[in-house]
Amino acid sequence: MNHLSLVNHLPNKVEPVSYVIEYNTKVAELKDGAEFGELALINSKPRAASIRTITKTYLATLDKEVFNTILKKSQLQHKKDKIELLENFAPFK
Repeated sequence: MNHLSLVNHLPNKVEPVSYVIEYNTKVAELKDGAEFGELALINSKPRAASIRTITKTYLATLDKEVFNTILKKSQLQHKKDKIELLENFAPFK
């Protein structure tokens, strides 16, 4: 089952870092609050990369159903905001 994961590093004296690894090569660096795995959820495919942490890290995950619910709510809110902006735009009144 695919999940979206959120990275939250534990506080310590070392700069918190997680790396995205593809084919044994570091391709990105993730900081606190970063997410990964969203494309796998959107496209219903396995993740294309792995994550390796070098400091203690908390991971939170969302399954596809929860992710889709949040995404739909976000899209609806964005649409409502656009409509409100246009309704308050003088030439459209």
